[in-house]
Parts: sequence; structure tokens; C-alpha cells
Amino acid sequence: MNSVLSLSNSFGRSFDEFKQIQIKKSEEILHKKTYNETIYTEKKTVNKHILRTFFEGVTVEPVTFCYACALILHAPLIQQYIYQRISEDYQMSGKIKDDVSGCELSAIENDNATYEIRKNVQSLTSYVHLGIILSAALPSLFMALLLGTWSDKVGRRIVLFLPVLGGLLDCICILITMFTRAPLFVLFIGSFINGLGGFFTTMILAVFSYIADITDEDNRAMRLGVLEAVAFTSGMISHMTSGWWIHHLGFKAPYIFIFALHSVGLVYIIFVLPESSSVTEKLHLKDLFCRAHFKKVINLFTKADSRYKWQLYGLAVTSALMMISSIGFGSVIVLFALDAPFCFSPIMIGYFLADCMFMQALGAVFSLMLLRKCFSEIFLTQLGIASIIASLVMIALITKRWQMFLVPLAGCFGGVCMPVIRARMSKLVDNSEQGTLFAAVATLETLCTLFGAGIFNSLYPYSVQHLNFKGFTFLVMAGLLIIPVLIMCVIGLNERTEKDISTSPVSENN
Repeated sequence: MNSVLSLSNSFGRSFDEFKQIQIKKSEEILHKKTYNETIYTEKKTVNKHILRTFFEGVTVEPVTFCYACALILHAPLIQQYIYQRISEDYQMSGKIKDDVSGCELSAIENDNATYEIRKNVQSLTSYVHLGIILSAALPSLFMALLLGTWSDKVGRRIVLFLPVLGGLLDCICILITMFTRAPLFVLFIGSFINGLGGFFTTMILAVFSYIADITDEDNRAMRLGVLEAVAFTSGMISHMTSGWWIHHLGFKAPYIFIFALHSVGLVYIIFVLPESSSVTEKLHLKDLFCRAHFKKVINLFTKADSRYKWQLYGLAVTSALMMISSIGFGSVIVLFALDAPFCFSPIMIGYFLADCMFMQALGAVFSLMLLRKCFSEIFLTQLGIASIIASLVMIALITKRWQMFLVPLAGCFGGVCMPVIRARMSKLVDNSEQGTLFAAVATLETLCTLFGAGIFNSLYPYSVQHLNFKGFTFLVMAGLLIIPVLIMCVIGLNERTEKDISTSPVSENN
């Protein structure tokens, strides 16, 4: 009996111990589950915060992406469309939407008549393209000057809206020309309407004024560099796909896509984008056309602080010469690549231009994120200009198709120049004058667009017809860029001298 009771007590204790162990395990499991849920909740909260911070930091980037993608896709498309239309008028064999450009080396070498026709087609295409550029640039010359100063009073969103609307209407005119096979002068009408909206120069001033409103001087160059990288990335996508658009779908489909891009940009500006500046006046269109805007721009330069006035002039000249060279390159590179000895197809042209955009975007981000920690902004600008000069000299002298794809490698640091120059100019004026500053810069760049397009769209046919050396045009571009290098050297030396004076014992004693 005792043994039975002993066994029963022992069993009871074992059962209690087992129960306690199970309770502890349950508590541990519950604690572990609660801990895991806590960690999961914290990670989810952190991820939400990161996403919220990221999207809160996104402002004009989507507008920039859509507008730049549309504009950069338009540039080679319209040249190739004009080239094909004029080629058909001359009954020249080969269509530009084929796998090759219609440029047969053996035929050119052995058939002088074909060679003369091709020279005429190249020249006429260049002049028609010049007319399209002038149709947009002339009205935008005045509109950019007015809209930039006006935006200091009424806000940036309306000034962002107008060039996107102009691009949309221009796209409609191009589609009408393609669907109805209307005369090419209809393209001038659309381009003129685009110019009345301010064209790309007004978009540039509006975007940079917006960024100047929401950033401080320390991170402004970096933020402008990111914006430049966004534009380059969109350009890379545009160029990489432009050849495939033409080859598989012709010219109409890509312009429908451009129409969609501008539509998305308009919707984003109207319904999503917040205003960046503290608007002090109500929107009145009659205030846009006012002489006071011109006086404000003039006063910005004439009444600037004497310590910074010459630097403002130097940076403006640097920006102008770089824009002339850039517009000249964009005006003739497609024609240069289509003709012998390269005979690029639309797909190959797209790959080449995408390569240029990608390398410049990579160089800009690498320079502003890493090299900026080791070198001054002046040195980075000089490096960028030197890189562009090297690429222009290289493209002037090469004779093989594969060598064309080494040109973007030589010019990879070129993308760092404009963000740094604009950021430095922005630091030299008051916050209330950012719109006026970028209006002046945009007007200057519009003038440079006129000069660049006029000079190089005229020089290129001359070099084809009379010099028999098409690369001469690129050598002239490279020569122009020597002046900005010298200007940046002077600015750098002056800054170093001022720094030495401020740190000298005499200045410390005073």
C-alpha cells in the first residue's frame, strides 16, 4: 500500500514538473512570437519611414524624367524623319527604317551621282532641322526671360506647366504631318507653338529654380547633379529604344509615346506637385508681359556684389559656350553617323546616343558623390570640360564604326559641368532672385541654341560639300571649349588667392 502511495506521489510530482516545463515552453514561445512580431513591426515601420522619406524627397524628378525622355527621344527621331522624307523626294534608294541606313559604301565609292544626291540630302536635312530649331528658339528667347522673373511672384508650377503643354501641342502637329503626309513646313508651326510655351530652356529654369527653393547651399550641387542624372537616364532610355521604335513601328508610334509622356507630366504638375516658393501675388497673365521683368534681369548682373560680379559673368560665359557646343553636337551627330564611313542604322544610332547618356550620368554621379570629397568643384568642372574636348577631337578623327563607341568613354565626366556651374551661380544671388537668375541663364542658353544650331547646321554642310572633312565641325566645337577651361582656371586661382589672404597672419591680426 505504501509503495502504491509512494508511486502515486512520485507520479504526481513528475506530472507537476512536466506541467511547469510545458508552461515555461509556452511562455518562451509566446515571448519569442511577441519579440518576432515586435521586430517585424519595427522593420515595417522603418521601411515605411524610408519609403515616406524617399517619396517626400521626390518633387520635380518625375516631371524632369518625362519631359527629358520626350525631348531627347524627339531629337534623333525628327532628324531621321526629315532625312527619310527628303530622301524619298530625291528617290534615293534605301529607307531609314530598314536595318541599315541605306548607305552602301561600295555604291558611294563607285557612283558619283549617288554621292552627289546623298550630299544634297544631308545638306537639306540639316537646313530644315535648323529651321525647326529656330522656330522654337526665337519665341522661347523672350518667353524664358519673362517667365523666369514672373515665377518669383506667382510660383514655379505654372512655369513648369507651360513648356510641357507646348511640347504636347508640338507633338500633335508632328503626328498630323506624319498621318496626312503634310508638307514639312507644318513642323515649323508646331515648333513655334512649343517656343511660345518656353521650350526646354524654360523647363530648365523652372526646375532649377524649384530645386533652389527647397535646398540649401551645401546640398544644392548634389541635388542638381541627381536631377542631371535623372535627365541623362531618361535620355539613355530614349536613345536606346529610338532605333527599335523606328525599325519595328516606324515614326508614328514613338510620337504617340511622346504624347503620353507629356500628358503624364501635365497630370503630375496639376494634381501632385506642391508649390515650392512662397507665392506673394495672385496669378495674373497681364503681369507676365511687363518691362519690369527685363529690368530685373539687367539689374541682377549690373548691380551684383562687386566681389562676385566678374565670377557671375565668367560662369555665364562658360555655360553659354558649353551650350553652343552641346547644341551643335546634337544638331549634326545623327547626320554624321548616318553617312559614310559609319553608315549607322537607327538602332545603332540609338545605342550610340544611349551610351553617351549613360556614361555622362555615371560620370556625374561618381564625380559629385566621390570625387567631390577629394577635389574642388572648380577642378571637377575643368575635368568635365577637358573630357568633352577629348571626346570631340576623337569623334572628328575616327574612321571605324567600333571606334564611335569609345567616344562616350572619353567624354564620361562631361555631365558634371552644368550642375556645378548652375549651383555656383545660384549661390551668388539672393533666394528671392533665383527665378530671375535662371531666367537670365535660360535666355542666354536660348541664344546659344540659336547660335549653336545656326553655326553648326551651316558649317556641317559646308564641311561636307567643300572641305570633304566632316570632322572639322567637331574640332570647332572643341576649340570653343578651351575658353571655358581658361575661365575656370582664373576663377580657381582667384578663390585660392582670397583663401590665402583670409588665412594669412596679417588678416588674423586685423
